[in-house]
Amino acid sequence: MRYGYWAEFQKDNVMLLVAVVVAALVGIVFAAPGATYIYGNVNRAENGRISAAGPITNLLLCIPFAGLMLFGGGLIGLVGLIGLRVNAMIATFNMLPVGVLDGRKVLSWNPAAFAMLMAASLGVLIWSLF
Repeated sequence: MRYGYWAEFQKDNVMLLVAVVVAALVGIVFAAPGATYIYGNVNRAENGRISAAGPITNLLLCIPFAGLMLFGGGLIGLVGLIGLRVNAMIATFNMLPVGVLDGRKVLSWNPAAFAMLMAASLGVLIWSLF
């Protein structure tokens, strides 16, 4: 919106079905039930910055959840841990440089920004698992 473009999420029913089937058969939840598409004459730099905003938002959301995990006890601590892991997983997954995921657009725009965001996402994810 900041650049004056229209963006909308478009669902992909096939990918949603794949996510449900994989979860039922393997027990792993892999969900990419669609993507956000940007409409307008967007250039590579704007597309890269727009795409980086999602994983950055997930990483910023990790901060209060980490606080809950570290300083809350019982149920509050568990909510913090789950929130931290979910946001770290989403950020890391979205930074993969494939298909319509954000990582491909960020890498195309700025390889250094891609490396930094991928390292931060993966680092927080690994930290959350231990």
